[in-house]
Amino acid sequence: MILKKRYYLFLMIMMVFLPCLVIGFQGCGEQSHGHSHGDSAETKVTPEGQVVGRFVEFRGPSPSGLYEMDIEIVESHDIQGAVNPTKDKVGKKITVFTMEYSEAILPGEVITAHVGLYGEEDEAILFARNLHPAVLSNNSDSSDR
Repeated sequence: MILKKRYYLFLMIMMVFLPCLVIGFQGCGEQSHGHSHGDSAETKVTPEGQVVGRFVEFRGPSPSGLYEMDIEIVESHDIQGAVNPTKDKVGKKITVFTMEYSEAILPGEVITAHVGLYGEEDEAILFARNLHPAVLSNNSDSSDR
């Protein structure tokens, strides 16, 4: 009778700790090899930069809830570790997609936004997030500081 109680206790402990051990070994294996076994797109850095520009207009929303937004880029700043897709577009008007529509932003106002390039190379789109009012710096001709 005592043997069955010990066996039952052992079985319960193993049922609780065995999944923890398996999960722990999987995590250690990924770290020891220096890479993940998942999709390589997860580790890929998205091209992104921070822009300061004049808002032109919103269009939309599309059926998916996205708005098109035109911005005339005045400044473009690199974000550490990412390729800046807007660096060569200073002085030009770009169209970006965003979910951050605001009636408070009026045409001609200066805004800042993180603009990233998303999608495959042939079908990549610029997507803006973190839209905020901005003030132009004294050196607004610089494309990277």
